[in-house]
Amino acid sequence: MAASAIKTVLVPLGNGTEEMEAVTIIDVMRRAGATVTVASVESDLTVKCSRDVKIVADELISRAAERQFDLIVLPVRSEACMHEPCLSRAGRHGP
Repeated sequence: MAASAIKTVLVPLGNGTEEMEAVTIIDVMRRAGATVTVASVESDLTVKCSRDVKIVADELISRAAERQFDLIVLPVRSEACMHEPCLSRAGRHGP
């Protein structure tokens, strides 16, 4: 892939995600020209972050798992994204 090619980035979010980490990652990646998909690992698009801030994801992880991404970024304190049900929905296996 050429260095100038637009990169695709998946940022999975779950309840309890650190909101500042999530928003900073999404913002920096988009400013760098990446196509960022924010995916909820919950049953709803709305994710309740660690300080009760709500973020509305672009889509559910089950839909995002149907595509390939150049990079998957887990915001700090995204333990919600590392539990087995989330990983299996994404077609991945735990650490």
